[in-house]
Amino acid sequence: MRKRSKMKNMALRKYRIHRVWVVVEYQHATRDSRIRKDLSKAWKTRKKKVRKIFAKLVSLINTHEFTAISAAILTGMYAVWSIDQAFVQRGYRAYGGEWFAIPFVFIGLYKILGWFAEVLYIKLHNGEIYGQ
Repeated sequence: MRKRSKMKNMALRKYRIHRVWVVVEYQHATRDSRIRKDLSKAWKTRKKKVRKIFAKLVSLINTHEFTAISAAILTGMYAVWSIDQAFVQRGYRAYGGEWFAIPFVFIGLYKILGWFAEVLYIKLHNGEIYGQ
């Protein structure tokens, strides 16, 4: 075995071993968790992204064109269903009361979708949805 020089021995005495703890904050509490509870920093960035996407979605829903198109699609679905149900009851194709209900369904859906969009818009800008 080699002998150490005096200078090396003196140098080694000056160095001490220090224990260092490294704290790492993971994005999720556990990897295998199905719930995936988010921790502070990851949640804040995700919250900003979700809020931005939600704001765009609410501004799209709040337009009259979207409301009218959505109401028209839902009314068309109702019309097909009601005409088929009338055919099943009568046994033949005819123009009856189901045709009178279609415009009222459109107007009702248009009002309900407009009200829903307005409520979402107000809640978003008051900070009630994904608070600030």
